[in-house]
Amino acid sequence: MRFHIITAAFLWAAFVESRKIRGISSSYKRFYRERKSFLCIDGSKMIPFEQVNDDYCDCADGSDEPGTSACPRGRFYCTNLGFRPHYIPSSRVNDGICDCCDASDEYNSHARCQNTCWNLGQKERAYVEGQMKTLDEGLRLKQQLIEDGVLLWREKQAQLRELQRAAEDLQIKLEEHRKRKHEADRLKEQTLKALKVGDRGFRHQNSTVSHLFQLLDSNKDGSISLDELKAKVVLVHDETRVLSEDEALTLLGGGHQMDLSKFQNTLWDVLIRGDGYKIKDAHSAPGGLMSEDTHLKAADRGKLLNLTTVFAHTRTHIFFDPYCRMSFFIFIKDPLTVQRHSFFLLLQIWSCLLLQLIATMQPQLILWLRYSN
Repeated sequence: MRFHIITAAFLWAAFVESRKIRGISSSYKRFYRERKSFLCIDGSKMIPFEQVNDDYCDCADGSDEPGTSACPRGRFYCTNLGFRPHYIPSSRVNDGICDCCDASDEYNSHARCQNTCWNLGQKERAYVEGQMKTLDEGLRLKQQLIEDGVLLWREKQAQLRELQRAAEDLQIKLEEHRKRKHEADRLKEQTLKALKVGDRGFRHQNSTVSHLFQLLDSNKDGSISLDELKAKVVLVHDETRVLSEDEALTLLGGGHQMDLSKFQNTLWDVLIRGDGYKIKDAHSAPGGLMSEDTHLKAADRGKLLNLTTVFAHTRTHIFFDPYCRMSFFIFIKDPLTVQRHSFFLLLQIWSCLLLQLIATMQPQLILWLRYSN
């Protein structure tokens, strides 16, 4: 009984195998369902189903002979279970050469083909696994690079913000320095203008001193002698009396002659005060500074005496004091440093300028005090 069952099963398997359509993929099986007729896949012809794989080409596209080599344009599908499936030209079917690894193309030939799909599949899977590992490692490195890049970007952003803040601070300091430089340039310009005005006043004073010296120097020899002084200078309260020799020697500083430099520092101050001596017929001199007004009061004489003393010290302080000269030199050389680091040096400069202004306005102040009353 068991023998009969096994025999029946074998016969049935052989029948199914004989009825199986060879050389088609699973996606094309719907076109080869067993029925009365078969429609060529290109739709060009309808043939009886018994003509499929009958080793005679009926369809122009070769679709009726997928498992034989009858059609020149036909293709045979290698299933290759365990490896990659692929198509081969139908002309290679049953040609005695194993083209499919599962030997399905040589089902009706004398070639002894072995199924090598499993071994080939193992090699393929090993290769694919190696590729996957390489891909995973590449993805891991890529992710690491992305994270490192994000950290680096954040660090650079922080540095950029620091640099931007530093640039803003430097811009503010630059504006402050520009304002200070502008102010220093303005002060320098004012100082140079004041120095020019003072220089003009000093030259005007020197011209007045020179004119008075030339008025006393009758013989134009560049010095005032004892006789020239006695002939030109008289007492304020007694113009008719001639100076004695002792009085003339005292005015000349103990010598018999006086040059312009000595005259400017000694006799000039005595004559400009006008409280004891004056030049004879001084009203004829330009400006009339040495003439004595009969209506001048004693209080005005005191004012003139004090102002004359101040002016004498002012001239000496401005043009002979080394601190004033040094202060002006430093200010002109580097005014920004002066403004930033030396308040007392600026105070010294303004003091010198104030005294210079007073010395420049000396003649106008004297005339105003003499004739204001």
